[in-house]
Amino acid sequence: MRSFEFTKKDGKNMYENAQLPEYQTEHSAGADFFAAEDTIVPSLIETLYTNLRSYLKNGGKLQPFAPTLIHTGIKANMEDDEVLELYNRSSNPKKTGLVLANGVGVVDKDYYGNPDNDGEIMFAFYNFFPFVITVKKGDRIGQGVFKKFLKPVHGLSVKNDKRQGGFGSTSK
Repeated sequence: MRSFEFTKKDGKNMYENAQLPEYQTEHSAGADFFAAEDTIVPSLIETLYTNLRSYLKNGGKLQPFAPTLIHTGIKANMEDDEVLELYNRSSNPKKTGLVLANGVGVVDKDYYGNPDNDGEIMFAFYNFFPFVITVKKGDRIGQGVFKKFLKPVHGLSVKNDKRQGGFGSTSK
């Protein structure tokens, strides 16, 4: 059955301040997700500048940089033929400089309850403003839309029967 639930660890909610997603209007397709904790998102521009300056000064190797994960403390249960797609809020790039690193997040049914993080949904952001952004717990950070999907009837191959990890685990 399709639902949003709090992630648990040792029988307790992983984040005391987590909020279940909310639909803002009766006909909203996406449910708004909230940050479960305060998170500082560094400036991509500043990080690039510092990295490049260090490289030019000291030589060596340019350092990769990863997006900042914002925790929601929420997991999603869904039917076998459903996916939860995660989208940025339309106001985020202009108001906060935040852009989803993966464009659209895809949460598969078998991510629910995995042992790494109980299936916690996280949003991966880059900050394109020239200064750090602090996302406060309770801030709306993105939206989730449940969708039905189809698979081919013939020629379908499945690499692994069971998920072997948490966030980003199928890209190994």
